[in-house]
Amino acid sequence: MNWSIPPLLERYFAFFDTSPIWAVLLAILVVVVLLMLLKMAVRFFVIVLVIAALVLLASYFIHGEDQTNDAIRKSAGQSSEIINQHLEQAEPKGS
Repeated sequence: MNWSIPPLLERYFAFFDTSPIWAVLLAILVVVVLLMLLKMAVRFFVIVLVIAALVLLASYFIHGEDQTNDAIRKSAGQSSEIINQHLEQAEPKGS
C-alpha cells in the first residue's frame, strides 16, 4: 500500500525543521482551538436536547399524553418509511 503524507502536514514538518519551538506552539494553539470548538459544539447539542425535552414535556401538558404519544408514533413511522425508501434507492442494482 502506498501511503502519502498530506501537503499541509508536509509543510508543517518543513516548518518544524526550521523552527521547532514555533511549530510546537502552533500545534498547541491548534489543539486548544479545536478543543474550544468541541466544547461549543457539545454545549450547542445539550441546549438542543434540553429544548427538545421541554417541547415534549409541554406537549404532554398542552395536548395530553395520548395525543402526544400518537403523534410521536406517527412521526417515527413516517421517518422509518422515508429511511427505508432511501435505503432501497441506494441499494446497487443487479447484486
